[in-house]
Amino acid sequence: METGDLGFILTFEGAIIGGAISGCVGLLGWWLKKRSQTRTDHKDMVDEQSKAIWRLQKTIIILAKIMDDQVARAHPELQTELEGIAKELLDSEKD
Repeated sequence: METGDLGFILTFEGAIIGGAISGCVGLLGWWLKKRSQTRTDHKDMVDEQSKAIWRLQKTIIILAKIMDDQVARAHPELQTELEGIAKELLDSEKD
């Protein structure tokens, strides 16, 4: 084996090791990017669901108020206070 052959073998081994390390780093980067995107997608989904829940809660309170007004007009002697009950129930779910 000549001295020139040894340099080629070391260069070839270095290239293989460098390629393997580069591949591993690339794979790690891809995995971290995918994980970050998945977390962002999940956060967006949770935000959308939170907004939908908030809208539903407001709708329930509005409907309870409408029913209170209707009952008050039809039967002024009755005190239903459905709006207050609905607010208490929705607030107790947050605890």
